[in-house]
Amino acid sequence: MRRRFVAGQDRAPVIRFVASVRERYDATGRDVEPALAEALVWAAVGERPPVPGSAAAIVAQTVLLLSLLEDEGLTESRSGN
Repeated sequence: MRRRFVAGQDRAPVIRFVASVRERYDATGRDVEPALAEALVWAAVGERPPVPGSAAAIVAQTVLLLSLLEDEGLTESRSGN
């Protein structure tokens, strides 16, 4: 997260990132809570306290990480392997 976002920056890029993650990985529109995903991003860059562990937080963390890896070209689907 710190490669893409920094504490204190404008909220819009984080909102757009979370929206794109949900668009790509949340087929039902109910699996990734936007506010929770945004809170995880801000916690990762040190702007907010850590998010308590829950099933919803694990799902959000997983898809956020997958999206970051894919965006950086570090997944099998983008590397051509």
